[in-house]
Amino acid sequence: MPDCRQCAAGRQVGNRIRGTHFGAWGGRHWAGFAVVQGGVVLNLRPMSRVHVDRESRTVTLGGGSLINDVLLELPDDLASVTGAESSVGYTGLTLGGGYGPLNSRFGLACDTMRSAQVVLADGNVVTASAQDNPDLFWALRGGGGNYGVVTSMELELFSVPTVQSATILFPQSSAATTLSHLQEITEASPDGLSVLSGLVTLHSGQKGLFLQPLLSEKSEIGERLFEKLCNLPNSKVVARRWSPYNQIFDREAEKAWSANENYRVSARFCEVLNGAVVDVLTRGAERAPTPGCVLLLHDFHGQASRIQLESSAYPLRKNHYLVEVIAGWDSVEDGVAAGEWFDQVLEELSQLSLSGGYPNVLGPAEQKRTYDFYEPSRTRLRAVKNKFDPHDVFSSNVCQL
Repeated sequence: MPDCRQCAAGRQVGNRIRGTHFGAWGGRHWAGFAVVQGGVVLNLRPMSRVHVDRESRTVTLGGGSLINDVLLELPDDLASVTGAESSVGYTGLTLGGGYGPLNSRFGLACDTMRSAQVVLADGNVVTASAQDNPDLFWALRGGGGNYGVVTSMELELFSVPTVQSATILFPQSSAATTLSHLQEITEASPDGLSVLSGLVTLHSGQKGLFLQPLLSEKSEIGERLFEKLCNLPNSKVVARRWSPYNQIFDREAEKAWSANENYRVSARFCEVLNGAVVDVLTRGAERAPTPGCVLLLHDFHGQASRIQLESSAYPLRKNHYLVEVIAGWDSVEDGVAAGEWFDQVLEELSQLSLSGGYPNVLGPAEQKRTYDFYEPSRTRLRAVKNKFDPHDVFSSNVCQL
């Protein structure tokens, strides 16, 4: 459930709001960061125009565009580095990093940004690119959105004629063994193979594990490992096909993520799925009190791990898994149980995780985690902030300086 806002709720100092803060609204964030208290919310959703340039292999999108808006315009032989869900706002996803199925081959969404048009606090409109305002360009590539309002963005497109995708289900009793196999396969994977996985309540009502591998580049080793995933013990392949990248998204399945009235979301980074991590994940899944309590794992390797800090403000560039902990519930009674589950899983994972957490999903009580996460980039990010928004008109939980 990545963040699609650009700027968050006004940061409080004591009991007052500092100045007049602005939030650029993309429409969705579990903690309500799409709106701002004591300030002005700018609704960018109507700014959703998308233009694809086949010759330059770029897509220009408005600040309010969703991933689905881009997918609908993409030719079948071109792909954009998107998130895992089509209903997420593209600009906010990119400003905060951007995990998705093509990271291992092409980098994070922020790594594919070529330029952005930004409205600054003084009303000036500037272009940020490698040639124009390169310091702002660097900061926007994964450093959050608290420098101005991004009204449009140009992203790189890639030649991907076809991809192989699948959904593979496993019973809960096989989850630990399967995750151990997944670690081995990820270590051997080429850049063209990635796997999204999750411990969830399946359509049958039983708890279990799903794997969603994506093979975006044909290779002998990639196809062999894809086949191995589909044939792991106790696997049930419910969907497998070759298709254009823009057709892999299941819009109906995505609606399930908004079925609950209440949510809490956080994330941890685990370097490997070792025995201790797998134990925490599987025990957590077994204890999940509601179907809305799930654990999602995004693998991170390949090209995304090779980007240097000099070109992108997103600092975490070692192989890891992004583990999203999501608690969803409807009733007050379920909310108590879901909250206790959420806190316990996060506490157990914290002992086994890297510092910080994925800024796009962290809540207002986890500002220190975003602060810690940006430690390698913070000095340079602070200089950009002081230059382009010295009065802190724009405030974002994504990038605490």
